[in-house]
Amino acid sequence: MKPGWKTTEFWLRAAAMVVSAALASGAVPSEGPWLQLLGGAGTLLSMFGYSDERRKLKTEAMAREAAAVRADIPPKAFQPE
Repeated sequence: MKPGWKTTEFWLRAAAMVVSAALASGAVPSEGPWLQLLGGAGTLLSMFGYSDERRKLKTEAMAREAAAVRADIPPKAFQPE
């Protein structure tokens, strides 16, 4: 499994967070607070979405690794004595 920062998902989420942060900071002029609120929400959703994706991928990888390890253990090792 690749480190998180080497994935396309990371860089796409990072770009989305930069744009959202620019909106939230007020760097993009707008009338009213709605664009800033939208930017703040976008930043949070990007962060949580990326974390959740990585958690799922790591969980699946660990399950595959555990299955591979179990496959190498003789069947009698699982039976109680």
